[in-house]
Amino acid sequence: MRPDRAPSFIAGACVVLIFASAATGVAAQAFVPDKGEGAVTMLYQSALVTQHLLASGARIDSGNIDSQGMLLDFNVGLGRNFGLSVGVPYIGARYDGTAPHLLRPSEVSLYPSFKPLDNGEYHATFQDFRLELRYGMHKGGWAITPFVSEIIPSHTYQYLSHSAVGRDIHETQLGAYTARVLDPWLPRTFVQAGYTLGLEQTIADVPRQRSIVTFEGGYFVRQSMSIRVFALGSLQITHGGIDIPTGARADYQGILYVNHDRISREDLFNFGGGIAVSLSDRTDLVASLTRTFWGENGHAQAAAFTFGISTGIGAKRRWGSTGGSNGEASADCHSGSTAEDHLGKCVCLRK
Repeated sequence: MRPDRAPSFIAGACVVLIFASAATGVAAQAFVPDKGEGAVTMLYQSALVTQHLLASGARIDSGNIDSQGMLLDFNVGLGRNFGLSVGVPYIGARYDGTAPHLLRPSEVSLYPSFKPLDNGEYHATFQDFRLELRYGMHKGGWAITPFVSEIIPSHTYQYLSHSAVGRDIHETQLGAYTARVLDPWLPRTFVQAGYTLGLEQTIADVPRQRSIVTFEGGYFVRQSMSIRVFALGSLQITHGGIDIPTGARADYQGILYVNHDRISREDLFNFGGGIAVSLSDRTDLVASLTRTFWGENGHAQAAAFTFGISTGIGAKRRWGSTGGSNGEASADCHSGSTAEDHLGKCVCLRK
């Protein structure tokens, strides 16, 4: 079958913006703020999908998906090394192509609320609430932060369309973040990483879970630690799910077609880089650019640009210090001189 005649089911409908890995570092929650302290963060992302990925990893042109999204995130310390994050994205997307998602007459009863969205216009709505509880600790120079997250659809939204904003699925995530400054071996250099196991709601009797490995490495350009550059990436491997077939639409219909973007075995590797700047004790800016370098059964992002601003709340944060016996940090971020102090402030508050 010629790529330009690929059926519409090959193109996925789910436009999911992964603000964490695209913005500031995939292990951005490795530090937990003190009780009553935290930040409000706003991120904007623009992403363009120009190719779709088959089960073999081959890429085809089934039209473009252009999406714009905003994420508002609240992060606060609860005390006793616990922290809580709450965020929800507002996303708009549109599809430009000749293979819109449509239902056959026999499939209407499987999705009676379906409305064609792939008409070249933007469709925007809130996506999924994310609630994350973290527990921060230090061991051997590493910040280690186990977490549990709940991803809950903010409302019932449409999931079958190239220009859909998400998959409308409940998911429980378990994992841990870790981070370390590499002084004295590599002064002003840091690494971060994270692992997430996502336990998804079962759809159409097809079980699906996913593992997400995220990583970041960077360098503080200035002695004051107020500017850092970084490389970052994320790898998703899906356990279970189905491969998107490459045959005719007639060979792929019914309940599997209606839910194919929710249950596909989607594997992806995204990589890129960016810069973060501390404007003051409380305000930071970050920008990054990533793209998809490998994947199967999903969307290949030609580019995803993210820009964000984070503003601290509560008392001035003393990030990164291991603290004394009472758990309080021992040095103010901007009056301190270590990279760990600044690393904690610069990255821990962003999703």
